[in-house]
Amino acid sequence: GIHNLQEAFEEGYFASHHGVDPKAIDYLEGFAGPVEGDTMAWDAMMAFLNTHDMAQATNYATLQSMMDPANYINFKVCEIYYYRWDIGNHRLWRPRTPEGRFRWILFDCDVGWGGFWSVPPAYAFPMLAYDLEPNGPWTQYEQNPGGNDHNSPVVTFLLRTLVNNPRFRGDFINRFADVLNADFEPVRVMRRIDQFAARIA
Repeated sequence: GIHNLQEAFEEGYFASHHGVDPKAIDYLEGFAGPVEGDTMAWDAMMAFLNTHDMAQATNYATLQSMMDPANYINFKVCEIYYYRWDIGNHRLWRPRTPEGRFRWILFDCDVGWGGFWSVPPAYAFPMLAYDLEPNGPWTQYEQNPGGNDHNSPVVTFLLRTLVNNPRFRGDFINRFADVLNADFEPVRVMRRIDQFAARIA
C-alpha cells in the first residue's frame, strides 16, 4: 500500500530546521517520556499550570516563557480538524537553554480523517468537545468501533487549562477560523487531495 514518507524527527531534523544543537534538547514522546534530555522542564511547566490561575495575564505571560502558545494552537487546530483522536500520544521538544520553550510536532495522522477505529461518520465526531472534556475518557466508543477513549483528564489538561485565559482563547478561536477559511477550506482541501492522488496514480 501507499505509505507516508516524511523526515524522521532525529538529530538532522532539529539541526537543519531549527538551528539547534540536537544533543542539547529535551525531546519527549507519548505521554511526555524523554527520548532526548529529560522531563524536568515539562514537569515544572505542569506544576506551574496546576498551581496558577491561567485566567490571570501575569501567569499566562510566565507560561509563554515555557512554551510557544502559537505553535501549540497550530498543533491543536490540525489535530482537531484531522480527527486525530490519539491525543495523549504527542511529541514535543525544546532547546535545553534558559529561554528554550516547548513546541509540538504533528505526526501519527493515520488515525485521523476516518482512519482505523474511527467513529463513522468521522466528520461528525465532536473533536473539539473531545479535546476539552474534563471528565473523560469517553468509553462509550470502546466496543463499536473501538478506541476514541484517549481523552482522560491528564491528556486534556493543557488545552482545558489554557482556554481559561482570554488571550489564548481568542487566539485559538481566531486561528481556527482563519485556517478553516484558508488552508482547510473544503474546495482547496479536495483539490490538494486530488493532486496527490493523481501523482500517486
